[in-house]
Order: sequence, then structure tokens, then C-alpha cells
Amino acid sequence: MTIPAGRKFTYLFLALLALGIGVSYSNGFGIGFYFDDIYGIAKNPAIRSLQNIPCFFVDPHAIWTEPTQVDLRPVLLFTYAVNYAISDVQPWSYHALNLILHFIASVLVFIIVRDHIWRFEFPHRGEPVEPSPASERDANGAACIPAAAAALFFALAPLNSQPINYIWARSALLCVILYLGAFLAFVRSRWIIGSVLFVLALLTKAIAITLPVIFLVHDFVYRDRSRYPVFKSYLGDWRRLVGPLLLLGALDLAYIGYRQIFLPEWTAQARQSSGVT
Repeated sequence: MTIPAGRKFTYLFLALLALGIGVSYSNGFGIGFYFDDIYGIAKNPAIRSLQNIPCFFVDPHAIWTEPTQVDLRPVLLFTYAVNYAISDVQPWSYHALNLILHFIASVLVFIIVRDHIWRFEFPHRGEPVEPSPASERDANGAACIPAAAAALFFALAPLNSQPINYIWARSALLCVILYLGAFLAFVRSRWIIGSVLFVLALLTKAIAITLPVIFLVHDFVYRDRSRYPVFKSYLGDWRRLVGPLLLLGALDLAYIGYRQIFLPEWTAQARQSSGVT
């Protein structure tokens, strides 16, 4: 059997990915609102009008009907408001958007593994090795096969059914897309689009604050080992990382300051209390 190459492989894989996600999760469109869905979506008056979108950025109480639960996730609330405008509290549009988001996340996994992880061989007994040729990391390269396998595993693993079927868990699904998109942009030195995606990820879920660490870890683990065979040589070229890390760090600090301004003071003391997330 001959495996298609180049763009034909990519297009066929994307079709297979979409089909697999559609078939696997098609029985979830009827799943209604449960647990946090009830208070954050079905009974949340804030998402019932698109005119409330500006309030999502400054009102920590917009996320929940109970005053004891507050947070700032304006991008997430924006998606719920759009869903409410489309289908009210009928769950089909919420699940449809979740499937689209999951497909995009899986495509990002494919691209990142193909172009930026399936990249270098690790040294044997400390000996430097040559990086794999760039031809292996494009649409015609051998990296397409393991990248496709990784994306399919990510897309169809049962563990990932929660953020797809459980509507309130969209925060994780949406944050993954923006997080991976920002990571991909920074790895490719596209600072503006990376910064925009990173800010959107932060405004979706606070876990996105870890991106500077992940960027640095990736840069070290998947470094060109023929150029940086040991840690000392890698550390000697630290100046090239100053720009992106300072930018990411500045955005993190701005986000922390933003939360300090708009979150009530009692949240710092109450975050470990029983029943408070």
C-alpha cells in the first residue's frame, strides 16, 4: 500500500481526523446541562445578551450565578454568549462548537509534532548528533506519520471526552487551542500573533500562565544538539531567548495585575475553602 505524500496526505489526514471526531462524538449532541453547566450557562443571565460582552472583562461575578464563585474568563463567556444567541439553552450548538474546537486543537497537535517535536535525535552517550533534515519536517517528510498518529490519539483518546461532552469544561478545550497556537507562533518567531493568542488564552483559563516555562523547556529539550551539545554551550547563547521570554513574562505580569484589580480581595483568602474553586 502506497501512502500519499505532500498536501494530498495532509488533506486526507484532515478528512480522516474530522470523520473520526464526528463519528466518535456524534452521540453527544443531546447531552444537556449538568453540574456547573447549570449555574454557569443555563441559569446565567450574563450570557443571555451579546451586549453584556464588555462586562465579561471587568465583572468577575458574570461567570456564575452564585456570589461565592468568581473569576475572569471573558473569552470563555463570549463563546457561551454566542451559543446562547444561536440556540438559547438547546445544547446542540454548544456541542457543535466544542467539536470544531477539538478538531482545531488536534490539527495544532499534528503541526507541532510534525514541525517542532519530531525533529532531533537524542545523543548517544553524550555524543552530539546532527539534526534531522528539514525535509523530514514538512508536508512531504517522514514526520507526517508520527504526527498524524499523535493527533489521532489526542483526538480520540477517551480521556478527552470530558471537555467535549461536558460543556462547562470548554475552558480547557478553548485554552488548549489558544495555548498551542501561541506556542507555535512563538516557536516560529511570530511575536505579534503569538502575543495576541497568549492574551486570549490567559483570558480563557489561568493555567495559560505557564506558557513561558513550556516555551523554554521546549527550546532546551529540542535544541540543535550539533550546535549546543552540552548545557554550557546552550547557556552561552542565552541572549536569543531574552526577547520572547521578556515578552511572555510581561504579559503574565499584566494578567496578574489585571486579576488583582478586578477580583474581590476576599478571593485570595477563600480560594482554598470547601466548595470554592
